[in-house]
Amino acid sequence: MKFFLNVVINGLILGCVSDLFPEIVRIDSIEILITVAFLLTIITTIIQLLCVFIMIIVAPGNRAILLAIGIVIVLFSGIIAMSILNALEGFEVIGFWPKILLSFLVSLNSTNNV
Repeated sequence: MKFFLNVVINGLILGCVSDLFPEIVRIDSIEILITVAFLLTIITTIIQLLCVFIMIIVAPGNRAILLAIGIVIVLFSGIIAMSILNALEGFEVIGFWPKILLSFLVSLNSTNNV
């Protein structure tokens, strides 16, 4: 249930942002919007789970730098996911800073707690 709620939240955020800032966020159709929202939720969850797994393995070894890198990757998993999804035809976020802001907006409104 939380997964589908996240997909809907991501879709609403992406749709609103693309309507407000069409020169920065380009989504060609409703099908692309649904696909991007679905894939964004899946990719973000996978990245966060992988990083949590890595942090569990690294933490007992007292490798603070690797642990800090893992935390940063979890925080910015949305940016990584949007960079991957930029390869999808029909979806584009132009610029690095808009990706950061959009990722922050999506993660603030997410119900996904790993």
